[in-house]
Amino acid sequence: MTAQTPATPTTFPKLATASIAANLSDQMMLALLPLVLVAAGATPQTVSAVVAAHAAAWLVVSLPVGAYADVMSRRTIMLAGALAIMASGAAGFAAVLRGVPPPWVLACTAFGIAAGVVMLILSVFALVPKAVETKRLPSANAFLEFGRALVSIAAPLVAARLVAHGLGAYGFGVAIVGGVLALVAAAQLPVEPAAAAGVSIMDSIRDGARFVVREPILRAIAVCAVAWNSAFFALTAVIAPYAAGELGMSIEDIGTAWSIYGIGLLLGSLAAAPMIRRLPTGFMFMFGPVTSCLSVILLVAG
Repeated sequence: MTAQTPATPTTFPKLATASIAANLSDQMMLALLPLVLVAAGATPQTVSAVVAAHAAAWLVVSLPVGAYADVMSRRTIMLAGALAIMASGAAGFAAVLRGVPPPWVLACTAFGIAAGVVMLILSVFALVPKAVETKRLPSANAFLEFGRALVSIAAPLVAARLVAHGLGAYGFGVAIVGGVLALVAAAQLPVEPAAAAGVSIMDSIRDGARFVVREPILRAIAVCAVAWNSAFFALTAVIAPYAAGELGMSIEDIGTAWSIYGIGLLLGSLAAAPMIRRLPTGFMFMFGPVTSCLSVILLVAG
């Protein structure tokens, strides 16, 4: 295991900057790629495949990154993640600037950017408890969610207007900017002590999996996270084709509607800390999935 990162008064602001910048790149891609494909007349199956590539990065990359975060510098992982976002964003920019590329190119770009985001976000989550006092953790996490909410409101609006005016390639430029900001923030973090040698990554993954399975609360959180994120990416894959095809909405209207998701995140981040202090943990775990299910029912009923 790595020794604790030496925290300074400015450690958390840098972690927050890196997190918000990574989420800027992530949310821009989630909004931009379906809209680029829908505007080009792609089928729902094609849109779903590209969104699946984005989601696959969270599944494929999170386990090894989580294990490596215990045996190497999180700062190094964050720097690598920022570089992955920048490189993948540049490749996507060059490809879309020439016209709508084959879906596999967009899928590779989505995977690369999401992989970089995973590396940054998991490292931030690992470092925040070392950067703030325990009693401030709910507020710190709420602040990170507040930042994610802000970019989740802005990204669909910007992406939709870029695509509607034939400037979709520049959405990748926004993702690159997010990578640059994350790189600068990560580079200013304290350097961690070297990790102990001889730790097996596969052993770390197996030990972590056993620990999660054996702990009832962690097991419930893991099942909830897998189920909710699966549903979220499914909604992301179908919402743009459905809105454009079945509802006849314009690209800009779809972006505006999708930005409402960010408003929900914003309200949730503001309410999270006081709710955690006042309400039972079990209620908080159920609140999110229940409200999500009710929202989908309203969408279908409407």
